[in-house]
Amino acid sequence: MPIKEIDSNVPSHIRKLSQARKALLKLEPAEALARILDADQPAALVHSLSAEDFYFLVHDIGTADALPLLNLASDQQCEYLLDLEAWHKDRMDNAGLSLWLDLLFKANPSRFMRWFVQEKTEFLKHYLYTNIEIYLRPHDQEASEIPEGFQTRDDVLYYRLRRLPPDLQAAEPEAVRQFEKERQAFIDRFLDQMIDLDMARYQTLMLEAAAVLPAEIEEEAFRRRNVRLAEKGFMAFDDAVGLYQSLKANDLPGLSAKVSATPQPLERYLPVPTTHAGVLEGDSLFARTLRGLDDGALLQQLQTEFAGLCNRIISADKNPIRDRKQLQPVVRKAAGYLSIGLETAYRRQDAPETPIEAFGSTLITRHPLERLFRVGYGCALDLKWRAERWRKTGWFTQVGLTPAFWDEHWLGVLGGLLIKRPMFYDSRRKADRYREFETLEEIENTAAVLRHIIAMDNLLARLDPPIATADIPPGMLPTYKNLILTLWGREELHLGKDLQPIPLDTFRPFFEDLFEPAATGTARTTRNRRKEDLMAYLAAGTGLDACTLGEEVGRTLENLFREIERELGRVAAADLDPRFVQLFMLA
Repeated sequence: MPIKEIDSNVPSHIRKLSQARKALLKLEPAEALARILDADQPAALVHSLSAEDFYFLVHDIGTADALPLLNLASDQQCEYLLDLEAWHKDRMDNAGLSLWLDLLFKANPSRFMRWFVQEKTEFLKHYLYTNIEIYLRPHDQEASEIPEGFQTRDDVLYYRLRRLPPDLQAAEPEAVRQFEKERQAFIDRFLDQMIDLDMARYQTLMLEAAAVLPAEIEEEAFRRRNVRLAEKGFMAFDDAVGLYQSLKANDLPGLSAKVSATPQPLERYLPVPTTHAGVLEGDSLFARTLRGLDDGALLQQLQTEFAGLCNRIISADKNPIRDRKQLQPVVRKAAGYLSIGLETAYRRQDAPETPIEAFGSTLITRHPLERLFRVGYGCALDLKWRAERWRKTGWFTQVGLTPAFWDEHWLGVLGGLLIKRPMFYDSRRKADRYREFETLEEIENTAAVLRHIIAMDNLLARLDPPIATADIPPGMLPTYKNLILTLWGREELHLGKDLQPIPLDTFRPFFEDLFEPAATGTARTTRNRRKEDLMAYLAAGTGLDACTLGEEVGRTLENLFREIERELGRVAAADLDPRFVQLFMLA
């Protein structure tokens, strides 16, 4: 989605910087880094990036090549990096923290020493306590009596690396050795730099690090980190998951409007996260709605709000995102359910002549995006709850059949609705057929399939076929297709009502009579008379009239006959082989 320019009355240097930033985020990573380094004021250009945009740019470039970028970063941008990379759930990630501290130190040692020694002192003490054992040599102790493995810089304070925790020790031996080597090198370089700056401060820091209460420091650091991330949408899981609570479109008019404060002059120029909106592709309703807005300040607010919504999805899904490629599915998910929410609300409003994009603009201006997302996601949840209620009491469950009974396509649709969070089954894909719902049409199509499944289940409950799953070999379990067609075929051939394979020789005349005559090798169509025979069989077995049957399962039966034409229309009766016929149970 193209990101519009800020207001025309802003200072020229701000406009120039904004244009350079937007152009930068559209480039390939290597080109973006080169553009930054060739800029007249590279530090100003980097500082103009929001913390989120800077984070994605670093990962797109690659940590090994991003040192020049880290050298130009602001303290806030570096802190955001550590907030995301140095924690695993509610515990500090020692491996991740060591990696990023080493990178930040290599990128700009003087900035690192100033920031960590002066402003992040407690955090630094915790890191030292966690990674090194510190030993204070008594004045009367010989150096030869110092325990093995300790080293010193001043012949008073000695240190050595602590053993890695069990989870890190279980990694590949070569990876463990490499990590130990890098961790040792970073700590040595840092302490050498500390001594060069101030020996007294070095000794104070080491003595205090040896006596910290790590649990208290870590708890406070975690609290502060959560506060910073919550401002950007990264809530704790228990709070973030509330995003998936259903909200009805009919409830929107009664809810209070969101507060959209007019930004102060300086605030209008602060970095706004644009990566999330920048990877918004396609022609979704939400994207079209944004393109229809021309208020620069409002667009900036919506970009920030959309980034916060995506970050909340990341927190709720517990799926860390580190580059723009990984971000794209999150953006599509957010835009998809926002579009569904907007269209659902549009269909329930009283002015159908209003263009949907104009109506959507009013909605996203009045209501938080999180609220509209919940409306859209609630449509998918309604389908899931309907499927789960039916499954508990459905006929196929009562007789002990599995969801595989509903054959490939219906099974795929059901599978997407019966998992923890509903997904859309996209049969057009060759792989990864499950994805998030993106349009209201997909919701409606899935609902239609679910209605067909439930109608067929109700039909079979009335038909009450004699099926005993315990007596059927696992490889021979029926589908709804061959169950109905086989029972019908046995009835037509006067073979009885039990569910047994039809002998092949007996089946051939019945098979020939299914189709209209046609030239050899050409596709044949099924006789309308045989379709009517099946409807009559089902009407007699269920007690329903033909009109009701047509309304409930007519389309399904028509598709069934089309599948017979597609699969068997070119097959001669003499060439039938029970191994390759799936629509009838043959022996």
